[in-house]
Amino acid sequence: MSIEDLEGVLHRHLGPERRIVSNDITNLIPPGENFGGEVLKVDITIEDRKTRSHKVLHVVAKRISERETSQRFFNVQKTFKGEIDFYEKIMPTLQKYQKSCGCEEVINCFADIYGSFQNIDRYLGCNRNEAELILKDLAMLHAVPIALKMNNPEQFQAEIRPKLNNAFPVEKIRNHAFLNGWFLVEEILYESDKCVPFIPQVKLLWDKFKCQEEYKSREPFSTFYHGDLWINNIMLKFENDQAIKSKFIDFQLYDYRSPVLDLLFFLFTSIQTSVLKNQFDHLLIVYYENLIKNLQQLKCDVQPFSYTEFLKEFKHEVHTTLVWCIFFVIAVVYGPKGQRVGEEERFHKVDLSKPSNKDYVRKRIHPQAKERIQYLVQICAKNSWL
Repeated sequence: MSIEDLEGVLHRHLGPERRIVSNDITNLIPPGENFGGEVLKVDITIEDRKTRSHKVLHVVAKRISERETSQRFFNVQKTFKGEIDFYEKIMPTLQKYQKSCGCEEVINCFADIYGSFQNIDRYLGCNRNEAELILKDLAMLHAVPIALKMNNPEQFQAEIRPKLNNAFPVEKIRNHAFLNGWFLVEEILYESDKCVPFIPQVKLLWDKFKCQEEYKSREPFSTFYHGDLWINNIMLKFENDQAIKSKFIDFQLYDYRSPVLDLLFFLFTSIQTSVLKNQFDHLLIVYYENLIKNLQQLKCDVQPFSYTEFLKEFKHEVHTTLVWCIFFVIAVVYGPKGQRVGEEERFHKVDLSKPSNKDYVRKRIHPQAKERIQYLVQICAKNSWL
């Protein structure tokens, strides 16, 4: 495994006084676990030309998928350049704004070095402490663009807003093969007496999702939206078995949308089901309190961002979030592990309109996926989001 012209890629960071002596490239995330490409860890030995001393850098790299179907689906000619823009333009602008407001702590939840960071098993999910740590970083990532927008709208419109347009085109979502699988979701919900009364409402959301139009952002909550914030795109650093830092990766689908889309997608797909059942309301408050704290540090008027208005965002967004999460939980979170598969073999590429495929799909559903889907519907019903 190699990276062509690695020294040329890093020339701005190396400068004329340093050179690369050697490098070692391996997978940071197991093959098949990142659907839009490969995330790599690169150990680079650098030599100072004057002192001849050596230093090893541990950095993260991303390689576009070799599969043409993945390249088309993720629109890599646009999204790969967008990911470069995130690191080179968007993030420096937001960090500079924080520093201008006197913030001692700036956004640092994106992976530039991997060090001792690691992923959590997607079958296990995050515990409460890990979830709280991640939500604090997510709240800052969302708060800074909001504050910049509210306090310096001209700068935001010139330097940030035009770049926030990398999300999946709506036609790709509307035409997704999984949307032929309502029969499967209906069967799962019928297995739970608590879910049966809400099946008609979920079906309405399902049908609405299939004919959704282009996303229309609403103010004042709209902000930087990661677009794919789930457990495989989050890395944690541990000390004494406790998570102490988090890093987010895979900034290729970001857009300008409600922050609750990222929040719900993470909570619905990436925390332990027991935590989801017992701590969901608490985790919403953890996120919200940190969002407000960051806005206040940036001298942003928080009056428009009351908790009541915050909760209204969920009602607006659940029609897309719940349906997408149901698909994602079945086909991705609890999909097969430890294998690199072709597009035609992927669970979520199976044509569910064909009767011959229905039994095949039923047999591959993980029991934990069923339990989680049933509880997601219960959460939405409990909060009057359906």
